[in-house]
Amino acid sequence: MNENLHSGHRGRLREFAYNNNFKNLPEHQMLELLLSYVIPRKDTNPIAHKLIKEFGSFSGVLDANIEDLLKVDGIGNKTANFLVSLKHFFYAYNAGKVNKHETILNTLDAVNFIKGVLGGKSVEEFYVVCIDNANKVKLCQNISTGVVNKTNVDVRRVMEVVFKSNASNVIVCHNHPTGNSKPSAADDKLTKALLTTLTLNGITMLDHIILATADYFSYNKSGLIQKYMQDVTNLLSNPIAMQKPCKYN
Repeated sequence: MNENLHSGHRGRLREFAYNNNFKNLPEHQMLELLLSYVIPRKDTNPIAHKLIKEFGSFSGVLDANIEDLLKVDGIGNKTANFLVSLKHFFYAYNAGKVNKHETILNTLDAVNFIKGVLGGKSVEEFYVVCIDNANKVKLCQNISTGVVNKTNVDVRRVMEVVFKSNASNVIVCHNHPTGNSKPSAADDKLTKALLTTLTLNGITMLDHIILATADYFSYNKSGLIQKYMQDVTNLLSNPIAMQKPCKYN
């Protein structure tokens, strides 16, 4: 009888979710519904509540590691692996949605594009976006993946990707999952190194954007791209024209 009650409740929950496009669905019910697909013969409501209590939120549950998930009563290996894998499916979905021929004309366009690549990720990742002279994205590629607050970037690897794309313009970007978009000293150093190397190879660095949870930082909007370009010009003694074959504000 209990199984019939659980089945009826689960059916009503699914119907409500689907009919409302999953809007206004509390986090514990969203998790309960997900768990029902991997724990089909058990009431998943109490387990969902335990998980939310333990990890603080729906996203906290998906960001948890297998070892910690297994400590929660009712979670076995199969369920823990299922929960850990979910965000990676979401990342693959978002990456597939990114239109490689999208037009980027300004910082807002760039930020919206980058949100589709980096939005919601729990560790730092660094991407290079290669753009042609018609402002079309030719290639968007991951350069490195790190931990929550750090990732290492090889300038040579960036150049390999840029040369492969045969693009004349580049935007680099990475995320700060901790929520603060302010660039670090290491971010500044990397931006200078990339801008210098790209400029010497006749490629325009349009921007370096740091995406945080609620905001972003643009090296172009802050004036730092222009400042660093002047530094490169002064360093090389011979003036280098700030060429921007495509529009970008």
